[in-house]
Amino acid sequence: MNTTSTKKELRNAYKIKRYHLAINKKQKYDAQLLEQIKTLNFADCRILLNFYPIDKYQEPNTFIIRDYLLSINPQMKIAYPITKIQDKTMNAIYQKDITQFKENTESIGMMEPLPGSGEWIHPTEIDVVIVPLLIFDTKGYRVGMGKGFYDRYLKLCSKKCKFIGISYFDPVPKIEDIHDLDVPLHCCVTPNQVYVFS
Repeated sequence: MNTTSTKKELRNAYKIKRYHLAINKKQKYDAQLLEQIKTLNFADCRILLNFYPIDKYQEPNTFIIRDYLLSINPQMKIAYPITKIQDKTMNAIYQKDITQFKENTESIGMMEPLPGSGEWIHPTEIDVVIVPLLIFDTKGYRVGMGKGFYDRYLKLCSKKCKFIGISYFDPVPKIEDIHDLDVPLHCCVTPNQVYVFS
């Protein structure tokens, strides 16, 4: 059991833990995450907000999740976020064949769609959000990179939208410094289990 409990402590600890994952173990975890994803029901998902994994942070491979979901529902639209560091906001663009991605050097290095290369999607249109994180707790709260983009965006989504985290690691008991702006996940997928919160 991890003894650290504040967001800062957990962020530092799990950045290091994920960074030191061996390539073969990461690939194994990615395959296991996909198998757990397959146990979830995406039948009603028309629009999914995915995220483009950042290699330097060893984020989970969300491309294999995207490809699986499109294989079972070719009509599903896959969107990706665009962030604005100045006002700390996030929007989403539906990926098309012509959509080009570029690193946002003003943020944490996220690969984002170029404006104009896809269709803008309002938050209330999103059915499922695949949420990036470093670690989560048994209540469904998460520790991300600390910029707050996702929490602000999730508050704009409809009440029917499902927030699904993906994590290489099992939850910690509790994140101590949760506040009103934090938005809990509905479930979180790990290599060995899906944790359901609501």
